[in-house]
Amino acid sequence: MSTKPQQSRQATSDLTGGPEENFIVERIYKAVMEQRLAPKTKLSEARLCETFGVGRMRVRRALLLLSSQGIIELQSNRGAYVACPDKTEANDVFAARMLIEPPLVRQLAQNPGDIDLALLTNHIALEDAAREKKNVPKSFGCQANFTQNSPRRPETSLFPG
Repeated sequence: MSTKPQQSRQATSDLTGGPEENFIVERIYKAVMEQRLAPKTKLSEARLCETFGVGRMRVRRALLLLSSQGIIELQSNRGAYVACPDKTEANDVFAARMLIEPPLVRQLAQNPGDIDLALLTNHIALEDAAREKKNVPKSFGCQANFTQNSPRRPETSLFPG
């Protein structure tokens, strides 16, 4: 009997984490986006287990999820490392943002009642302060946070509420 279907089912189940794995994924993802975890940083399974109070299997599933999203790289017999996008990948991300963000802003502007102006004003102030202090990690973190958590994003097929 072939083991291929079993392997396929296992790979699929590994890409859907439970609540603990998703919590780990969210925390690591946020740390990477805010550049608190620099590219090429080694992520020790043992330390992650200790930090999150979970076993290795949960950490490994979280790392697999992060790897499938391109956030980390899993290297055989070496471990997990924060991904380091090359110039082409970075340009691709900025190009994608330029395609996504202007229509999102236009849609928000057409429905100004849906916008929490205090939240938006506060966000702009934080981003401006980070740029003035030349705090690139904080500035990138603000940009990523805005894109992911836009105030009162319109519900669309791209941005479900």
